[in-house]
Amino acid sequence: MRVALVHDWLVAHRGGEAVLLELARLFPEAPIYTLVLDRPKIHLELQQRDIRTSYIQRLPGSPVSFRRYLPIFPHAIEQFDLTSFDLVVSTSHCVAKGIITGKAQHLSYVHTPMRYIWDQRKQYQPKGLLGTIMRPAFEATAAALRVWDRASAERPDRIIANSNFVAERIRQSWGREAGTVYPPVDTKFFTPGAQARKDYLAVVGAQVGYKNTALAVELATREGLDLKVVGTGPAVNALKKHAGPTVSFVGHVSNEDLREVYREAKGLLFCGVEDFGIVPAEAISCGCPVVAFAAGGALETVGGNVSQPVGVLFSEPTIISLGQAVAKLDTHWSQGVFDSALMQGYAKRFSREAFCSSIKQEIQTLLSTSVH
Repeated sequence: MRVALVHDWLVAHRGGEAVLLELARLFPEAPIYTLVLDRPKIHLELQQRDIRTSYIQRLPGSPVSFRRYLPIFPHAIEQFDLTSFDLVVSTSHCVAKGIITGKAQHLSYVHTPMRYIWDQRKQYQPKGLLGTIMRPAFEATAAALRVWDRASAERPDRIIANSNFVAERIRQSWGREAGTVYPPVDTKFFTPGAQARKDYLAVVGAQVGYKNTALAVELATREGLDLKVVGTGPAVNALKKHAGPTVSFVGHVSNEDLREVYREAKGLLFCGVEDFGIVPAEAISCGCPVVAFAAGGALETVGGNVSQPVGVLFSEPTIISLGQAVAKLDTHWSQGVFDSALMQGYAKRFSREAFCSSIKQEIQTLLSTSVH
């Protein structure tokens, strides 16, 4: 059976690329089709693979500034010839699910419908005076992409979402039903440590606006709480301007150092709305409870264990609500509520092994259905 993998673009190694890596390990001979590639910036295993790029790779500014070509992404993804394959597995948060596969069976693992053309469009609109001028062009582009996005969503034979939250967004945006397979977390690497917890909180991830790290920084500054902000991104400079002396910014760290943060911190603050959120699952796997905003994927990670608490949810994106949740976290610690071994056992539902097993089952079901 000839298999092809499809991914939107390969210019970094993040959560979506972690999914692709597991798929690539499942299908070691499969070529990977993608819009653009920055080979030195992706995982070493993926660097060694046969990766085939679209014509966008050759356009001015690519692969660094390829996003300017968003309006032609649909055309570019449709130009790949996959007629010689029996099975196509795509991982998509943009246009990969719209690949034309011919007679091949197509399983698409969807991280999200394009936020910037659907329910979160206003957050991505151009701002300011220049934005006023550019907004009509932005809206026209978004409208055209929505038409293509919904139509091309009919192409996959089976759609899998990375969370129940995303499955609902798929239903609302595309009118299609989707199963759920949680993305892979390396629960064999992210494990509890032997050291005692320290009295600091942590925020982990790319520091961009929708992560709402500003809420955590504001609380820590106001209450004098020790907070470590791990990760880089365009929001860091603004966060530093408003941060008090108890907030430290440690930037990018290795996986080993990140694991130490999870093992030491008394809690991870997760203030944004994520489609799934691998960071909370990693923290839980290390026995680190999560204080999360009760929306999106956090309801399935932090809020998914009713028998043994793995964190605390807060209901409103406000200082008061977050502060109450942190106080509840401290109470839980003092009462011995959190059990790191049980937390790690719970996190195994998000493990790489669980992901691969579920994906294999989905593929077997798809192929057996196509035979009959």
